[in-house]
Amino acid sequence: MEKAAREAKQQTSWTQQNKDFEDALKNFIERALSSEEFIAEIETFVSLLLAPGRTNSLAQTLIKFTAPGVPDTYQGSELWDLRLVDPDNRGPVDYETRASMLAELKAGLAVEEIMTRSDSGLPKLWLVHCALKLRTEKPECFGKCADYAPSKSPVQNRIISLPICAAKMWSPSLPVGAQRWQGVGARHRLTFPKDAG
Repeated sequence: MEKAAREAKQQTSWTQQNKDFEDALKNFIERALSSEEFIAEIETFVSLLLAPGRTNSLAQTLIKFTAPGVPDTYQGSELWDLRLVDPDNRGPVDYETRASMLAELKAGLAVEEIMTRSDSGLPKLWLVHCALKLRTEKPECFGKCADYAPSKSPVQNRIISLPICAAKMWSPSLPVGAQRWQGVGARHRLTFPKDAG
């Protein structure tokens, strides 16, 4: 919290520390974290956000690895990371665990097995592995010559364009979450570029 408060530069900062404020903040945090009632409420709240948060993390990860250019990644970010710190402040990375999990993925795990191990971060590692493998196998889809074309839709802020050659690899009529899209499709039409496959 000290780092967050200083970087917010509202009551304290790295160059002008407000000791009284920082001491009061530290006391508040320590008292809140010692309250069993507060912790129980936080755990209940977090449990409601867990599945949607993981879905968002996977979506952001896929976008990062399929967007133009070189994906910006940090060592250790292949699994869920719930710390509130900048990547330059990360702790040591457990490479053995990651290597072991990656070996399991390469040996072949069913998607159902991967998903049952969500708490370990295996779905994110699987997505990173698949996306990097795809970038290796199809560099023309992601390099400087890749052709990105916008998709036109009445639900504008909910559509993300893929590189045209990546769109050819995946059927535009069956996006992830196809069941949800069938419901939306009854009200909206998605128009993909003519040469998108």
